[in-house]
Amino acid sequence: MLGKLTSWARTAASRFRARPRQGTDPKAFSPGAFAFPPMRPLRPPPAQNDDLMQPVYEAVERELRSAGLLR
Repeated sequence: MLGKLTSWARTAASRFRARPRQGTDPKAFSPGAFAFPPMRPLRPPPAQNDDLMQPVYEAVERELRSAGLLR
């Protein structure tokens, strides 16, 4: 089992070494090759639910007013 693995690894390594290298042209790595437009700044949306208990307060107040306990 180990012999098969090492022979496979040797074969794969020899194929990798035999391949010609691509992308080693200096012009391919020039700064102009990767000219992307500038990103717009990311900002979080405005807060909508700052006080999660506000609907509860309003419901309690409404019920107290309907019961005549608040004016």
